[in-house]
Amino acid sequence: MPLNSQKCNHAKKFNSYMSLVNEIWVSEILGIERNQGKGPDITNSGTFVEVKFSLINQKQENQSNYPKAWTVQEHQTEYEKYWAGQGFWGFGIYELMTPVSQITFPESESYETRNKRLENIVTRRTLYLTPWSFIYKFRPHETQGETKLSKWENVFRYVKLTNLPKTRKTYPVTKGLVHLTKKVPDYLFPNLK
Repeated sequence: MPLNSQKCNHAKKFNSYMSLVNEIWVSEILGIERNQGKGPDITNSGTFVEVKFSLINQKQENQSNYPKAWTVQEHQTEYEKYWAGQGFWGFGIYELMTPVSQITFPESESYETRNKRLENIVTRRTLYLTPWSFIYKFRPHETQGETKLSKWENVFRYVKLTNLPKTRKTYPVTKGLVHLTKKVPDYLFPNLK
């Protein structure tokens, strides 16, 4: 297998595992359950949050900073049509004490052990909660690609940190901060105090 394929597989595995670790953190700090099925990542009877995280400040492999930006799949923008309650986007950034290229994934490692190990190397996070309607200000982009194994098409919306609404209130939480942007009410998030 070519070295590039190994790096690609490692990055995909890392991103998949860190998405889960970040969702667990958001669930705990907001006091809302993590959805283990299809649909938004964090849910309760009156609120749902779709979570997106970007790794920043990885000083390795000739890259001093990753962009503070997120990609939203178009089908995710439709959760509001089918999910009860008020929806929000959780756009987050996080930093690690270990470069991604040095993180290993032993096959015998349990799910719980891996999640705990990955959580332990997170140094800090910042989460920005925005109203659901915020995403509609970004134009959908049709994308397509092809590899030796598959073809794909998708529609994405791209959000940058500089595009987020103004912060209305900030809460210090374990390992970071939560910013509620304009039109995001405090009372829906019971753990923020």
